[in-house]
Amino acid sequence: MKPLLTICSLLVLIAWWQKDTLDDRAQTNTSVAAPWIQQAVATWSSITPPSPAKAWIAWRDAQLDAWFVPSPPPAAAAPSSPAPKDTPVSSVQSLRKDPPLLADKPHEPAPIAANPTAPPIRRILIAGDSMSGDVGLSLRQLAFQYKKATGQDVHIIDAHRHSTGLVVPSYYNWPVELRAAVEKNAPQAIVFMVGANDGQAMRLADKTWVKPGTPAWQSEYTRRADEITDITKSSTLIWLDLPSMRSADLQQRTAQVNPAIAQSLEDCRHCVYVKTRDFFGGDTYNESMRSKDGVHYNRTGANHVASEIWKALGLSFIQSAAPPRS
Repeated sequence: MKPLLTICSLLVLIAWWQKDTLDDRAQTNTSVAAPWIQQAVATWSSITPPSPAKAWIAWRDAQLDAWFVPSPPPAAAAPSSPAPKDTPVSSVQSLRKDPPLLADKPHEPAPIAANPTAPPIRRILIAGDSMSGDVGLSLRQLAFQYKKATGQDVHIIDAHRHSTGLVVPSYYNWPVELRAAVEKNAPQAIVFMVGANDGQAMRLADKTWVKPGTPAWQSEYTRRADEITDITKSSTLIWLDLPSMRSADLQQRTAQVNPAIAQSLEDCRHCVYVKTRDFFGGDTYNESMRSKDGVHYNRTGANHVASEIWKALGLSFIQSAAPPRS
C-alpha cells in the first residue's frame, strides 16, 4: 500500500510542478477529446496553488549567467547627434528590397555593409529553440579559431531554450526574455531561430483562437515576429529560416512559418534573413546535414550554417577585409 501511495504522491507533485505546461498543451490540443482535457486541466489549476517551476528556472538561469556569461562592455559615449529611429547599429542590406544573394552563389548571405562608426562584432547572442543551440555550438568553435587567428575575442552568449517558439508565450515568452537578454548582455549581433515547435493554434489578445494553416494564423505569427525585430533594433539580427524536414507534418509547418517570418523581415533594416533552406537542397530533405531525428542539424550542418552567419557578420580570419559588395 505504501509504494502505491508514494507513486500517487509523486504523480500529483509532478502534475502540480508542470501545471503551467499542462495548461498550455491542453489549450493547443486539437483532438476530439480537447474540450474534456481542457476542462480537467482548468479544474486542476483552480484547486492547486501556483507552481514555482518558472520562478525556479529563472533563478537557475540567473545563477548560470552570473557564472558563465561575461559582463557587457561599458556603454560608449552618446553620439553628438542622435541616429534616426530605425537606423541600426550596424548597417545591413535590406533583404527584400535589395536581395543579398550573389548570382553565382544563390545561398550566400550578404555581408554587412561597411560602417566606420559601427562597433566591431564582439558579442553575439544566441536565442531561439534547440536548433539555434546547435548552431551556437559551432559559432563557439569559430570564435575560438578567430581568437587564435586574430587575437580578438568574440563572445558567444547562449540564451536558447529547448522546445520554445512564438506560439505559446505562457510557456516561454520570447519577447520578454529576449528583451531582458539584450539589455543585460548588450550584443552587437543576435542569432535567432524558432518555428519547429510552432504548429499549434494561437490565442489572440481578445481570447479567440486562430488555427494553423489559416491566413489569420500567419498574420498573427508575423505580428509576433515583428515584436522580435522591434526588440533587437540596437543590434544586427540574424534570423535563420527553417530548413526542410523529413516529416511531412513538420515540412508543412515550415511552409507556414517561413513566409510569416519573411514578411516580418521585409522592411527590417537591421535584419539579415539567412535562408538555411537554400543551403541544403531547397524543399528536398538533405540527410547528410541533419541528425537522426530528421529535425536538428548534425555537426556538419551546424558548422555550415555557422560559417554562413560568420560571413554575413563580416567576420574574417584575415586582417584586411575585402571591400563590401554594392
